[in-house]
Amino acid sequence: MVSALCLFLAVSVPSALGAVFFFTLAPIGVVIPMVSTIFTGVAPEAYRGAVLGIVVVVLTLPGIIAPLVTGLLIQSSGKNVVAGFHNAYLLASLLLLVSGVAFLAFARPDDQQFEEKRSIGVVGLHE
Repeated sequence: MVSALCLFLAVSVPSALGAVFFFTLAPIGVVIPMVSTIFTGVAPEAYRGAVLGIVVVVLTLPGIIAPLVTGLLIQSSGKNVVAGFHNAYLLASLLLLVSGVAFLAFARPDDQQFEEKRSIGVVGLHE
């Protein structure tokens, strides 16, 4: 959700320096490698391979879909290309926010996994 906020602020601030600052803070590149680790810990052991396969498909699709949607948004803005890019970044920040909220709402690992990890001291350092 921090990525969504930073992306939204990057296209909302009036200065170029502010935009660069918020684009730099958007930790999108840090989050993507951690996704497979998170899903591995959340998914039941019998389904981890299938879940990781689905995750790879979902992470690959934006590379195909995003340029198409961005191009459509830019074309729909007419001669105001800046407004088209602005709308594309607003849409990206909204999608990041929705996916972050959905993950927080629906991802529930087994309590048994946490109890096992807590017993060996892996979980609970931030509590």
